[in-house]
Amino acid sequence: MNQSQYINNTSIIRNGGAAEGERIISLEKDIIIEYENLVANVDRMNQLITRINTTEVLNLINKLRTLEKKVGLVYTLFKASVYSLVTADHDIMDNSNDSDNRNRFSNEQQQQQNTNRPIF
Repeated sequence: MNQSQYINNTSIIRNGGAAEGERIISLEKDIIIEYENLVANVDRMNQLITRINTTEVLNLINKLRTLEKKVGLVYTLFKASVYSLVTADHDIMDNSNDSDNRNRFSNEQQQQQNTNRPIF
């Protein structure tokens, strides 16, 4: 509603325009009813949000704690598996180096026995 219509409507009410005045009063009642509906909807939404924040958030937190424990367990098992693979790989490398050193030492001993000369 623009300003000129508002001025005309208020002047009709002041001048005793009964039909126009009743229409304005009817519009005001409709607006008040819509505001009451809006307040009721906002109140219901507030109650719903409060219920969600108090009950469902606690349930969600408990579920997340359980998930966190499971992820921690999986991470620990994964670290242990990687560690065992790394140590097994080092053991294999150490064993292959030891056998190479033993073979070299055995070859040197055989050469020394065959030539009866010291090997430097």
